Parts: sequence; C-alpha cells; structure tokens
Amino acid sequence: MKHVVDVSPDKCDQAFAYIPDLGGYGLVVYSYADNDSWRIKHNFFHFDPLQGDLTVGGINFQWTDGLFGLALGPADENG
Repeated sequence: MKHVVDVSPDKCDQAFAYIPDLGGYGLVVYSYADNDSWRIKHNFFHFDPLQGDLTVGGINFQWTDGLFGLALGPADENG
C-alpha cells in the first residue's frame, strides 16, 4: 500500500495526502492546511469478484483487497 502526497513547491501549506484503505475499501484524504482528514467511500474501490480469482505458482487464491495503489496525474493549470 502506498500513499501519495500532492504538493506544489510554492504552495507547501496547501498539501494533501491520499492514503488508500485497502481493507476498508476507502480513501483517506488529509489536508495540511486544515489539519483535518476525511474518508471517501465508493463502490469502485471494492475488489472485482470476477477478477479476484488468481493462480500463482500453482496456488489458487482470491484477492479481496480494495484500493491498493494511487498515482497523481499532471497538475491542472486552471485548478
């Protein structure tokens, strides 16, 4: 599980951290400016039962973790 920090060099006081909650199927967002956090839930964060049946090295198992990794795209110049 990997968290992501969204910060601009000239706006460090407006940083956000995004932390996946893979067991709780959610995303925790922390605002540095507000010193507050909140949890976001969405059905897209749940595992796909049709794709969670895996076999690796002859061992079959079901992968039921939710949101596992995060990535940020380029900053929006208008936002």
